[in-house]
Amino acid sequence: MEVLAEKWPSRSTRDFLEQRSIDSTYAGTHSTALQILAEKWPDETTRTFLTQRAVSDEDEYTRRVALQVLAEKWPDETTRAFLNQRVLDDKHENTRSTALQALAQTWPDETTRTFLIQRAVDDENENLRSTALQTLADKWPDESTRQLLTQRAVDDEHESPRSAALRALAETWREESTRTFLTQRAVDDEHADNRCFALQALAEKWREESTRTFLTQRAVDDEHENPRSAALQALAETWREESTRTFLTQRAVDDEHENPRSAALQALAEKWREESTRTFLTQRAVDDENADPRSAALQALAEKWREETRNLLSHRVLQDPEASVRGAAWSGLGKLHSEFGRILPTKDLYGWQPYLDPLEPVSPDHIEAAAQRAGIRPEGIEAQVAALSAHCGWDITVGASVANNASALAEQENS
Repeated sequence: MEVLAEKWPSRSTRDFLEQRSIDSTYAGTHSTALQILAEKWPDETTRTFLTQRAVSDEDEYTRRVALQVLAEKWPDETTRAFLNQRVLDDKHENTRSTALQALAQTWPDETTRTFLIQRAVDDENENLRSTALQTLADKWPDESTRQLLTQRAVDDEHESPRSAALRALAETWREESTRTFLTQRAVDDEHADNRCFALQALAEKWREESTRTFLTQRAVDDEHENPRSAALQALAETWREESTRTFLTQRAVDDEHENPRSAALQALAEKWREESTRTFLTQRAVDDENADPRSAALQALAEKWREETRNLLSHRVLQDPEASVRGAAWSGLGKLHSEFGRILPTKDLYGWQPYLDPLEPVSPDHIEAAAQRAGIRPEGIEAQVAALSAHCGWDITVGASVANNASALAEQENS
């Protein structure tokens, strides 16, 4: 379409583009045609057509593009009034947000600011309220905006606008009063994800001992596993010291929920790649009562200590009581062989959970799909399967068992 408009900018080309913007079965064609029309024929006819498509097109992305082009090409009061109306009337939150942002970008005056404040408080959609708050912070970073954000971070009934307000405050006002407020919200916000963000922002913006003490407390005391995990990750990222390592080692065992234990294990492997960490992860890969931390330990070991972990992975393929952990061990073992070996044990062929159970045979269709994704030609699949089976210690088309994995077990016992 671009070539047509460039080489033959005729009436028939224009008609063709208008028709494609309506009739094409692919929504991307709609928006591309509208952009070309506005670029090549920026006249009143095109403006009227874009105004129509900004209302009538059934695809929200196309309506968004039409609104953006109108604001860019015809930034007058008529367009402004139209965008205001679309903020209120469009049926999709993304299109309404686009109209709101275009207003702030093109007409950053007090009238627009007042309109955004109204939408930040009164709009029925939480995502539009979030967009309004973030846009206010970007365009009007003054004390009155700060006060509004502080209020909405507490009073909004939905977690998304509260989160948007917290983010804008942390990014724009890096001051002691903001720190105090974030510390309060890290404890008092009713939604776990918002408490997570407050903890992460504190660690990123205020890397001081008092922040460290607070995160250490929240890693134990928060009632939800996600903020505890976030606190552990922030501690490992910001304070890579022996006392942090000791604390993470403790939480990897003592936390009552599997997610913080997994987070602690992953952080230890990432930040303290030493033999004592390897020994500890090897222990947790066997002893943790939950499948997720055992999988996390095996994955970290396979990533950081590749060859040293091979025997453990071979053993856990057979011995772990959970299929998901056996699959994680198999994926780690396969990764030592090839990309094909890494993705084959995964159900979605992306290299991460959910995993297949290595005790079960792998179907020919799954093998073929994994080979295709790994870039193996059809005539090379049989050889790759044989090589991977030899590497793992069992015929993957049959499934692992004590009998056909005897070589791997013997190697484990001799290590």
